[in-house]
Amino acid sequence: MLKEITIILFILITGINWVCYQISGDQFVTSVDAAFNIFIEVLGTGLTILVLDKLFNAEEKKKWKAVKNDVNILLKEELSAIFIDFAGILIPPVVVSAITPNQIATMTNQHRLRELTNIAEGNITVVENRLRAEQHLLNGEYGNIFRRRYENISDIELKYGKFLEPETLRPMINLERLLKSLQSNINVKLKLAGQTGAFLIPSVEQKIFMRTHDIMKTLNECKTLGLLSLD
Repeated sequence: MLKEITIILFILITGINWVCYQISGDQFVTSVDAAFNIFIEVLGTGLTILVLDKLFNAEEKKKWKAVKNDVNILLKEELSAIFIDFAGILIPPVVVSAITPNQIATMTNQHRLRELTNIAEGNITVVENRLRAEQHLLNGEYGNIFRRRYENISDIELKYGKFLEPETLRPMINLERLLKSLQSNINVKLKLAGQTGAFLIPSVEQKIFMRTHDIMKTLNECKTLGLLSLD
């Protein structure tokens, strides 16, 4: 709104000055004097607009800072929950020697985050081997957990996307798409089991491996952006 007002003022001032400087009493001033005076007025008005615009933007950022922080906290909590889901499936627990429960939790989380990067940057066969050994995901024993996760991400994106930076939105959109696809592939595999289409199961399982690996890559990207931590 402030920008529109300053633009209107700029046009009005320029128009008024043009008339005033072109007409002085009953005589016209020289075109050089008129041009110089208009230039000074335009420059002054332009500087005023620039200052007001900066003040307006600073005030807007200050006003929405608390809201943006709350949205970032909400997003980080959801990303952490998604990661913990997959860490329980793909990352074997590590034996730690620590004195207090807090130390155990800290060392466990550090181990999980290191393994996240290793899995994301590693070969897909690591994901395949761990999913085959674990079996619960391939057998659909996690129910609709991945559907709930992508619905939560979608909800945050739709409601609060305007408060997030573009580099934050991109991995969110990818994660939403991958989680939805993973849930769909698991459902298809369950429907094929015991039917005449059972011969298609290996190809569906391969899609599950690929989607899971891509999800870990996206979560690792979120970690790099500072959106994923287990503090």
